[in-house]
Amino acid sequence: MSSNTHPAGNTPVSARTIVLAEISRLVSSEPKIGDVYPGFVDLVGEIIEFDRLSISSVDSMTGTLDALYVDGIFLSDRDAGFGYRLTGTLVGSSIERGRAVGMGGDTLLEHWPGGEELAATGLHSILATPLLVDGVLIGVMLIARKSSAGFSAEEVARAGEVGSQIAGPMAAELRRNSIYRAMAA
Repeated sequence: MSSNTHPAGNTPVSARTIVLAEISRLVSSEPKIGDVYPGFVDLVGEIIEFDRLSISSVDSMTGTLDALYVDGIFLSDRDAGFGYRLTGTLVGSSIERGRAVGMGGDTLLEHWPGGEELAATGLHSILATPLLVDGVLIGVMLIARKSSAGFSAEEVARAGEVGSQIAGPMAAELRRNSIYRAMAA
């Protein structure tokens, strides 16, 4: 990661469109998002301020989330490879609604499992965006920051746009990984 905090300003609509197009081009340029993840992180940082960004796959059979790519503030139990159940979480809520959901401050701590853990690391706001392909959930993008102010409606919308850009390439990567595992078995 190039810096610990990615400060996004008030990005004009045309500049945001250019960044979204660049995100789409970047994540489609390599078969593994991990190969371009640092560049992806920097681009997202141009339109949404954050201190931690992760992309996770979701196993609908077990109801668990598995972190695949992480950048920013280190959380020992939520690094790449970490998995946890979604029931009753903010991530679960975003999945149920099929759209990005943001939370911050006392609401995060009081109402969502894991909120206290995040706050203990200095992260007080979280934004969860489901990654959907043709209405099928394949993953989640999580954005967190130290500020307890939460996320604006515009930032939530931007996260949804980013999620739309990366869902297809993420689904293709997960399919390839599944095929490789089946061939190795």
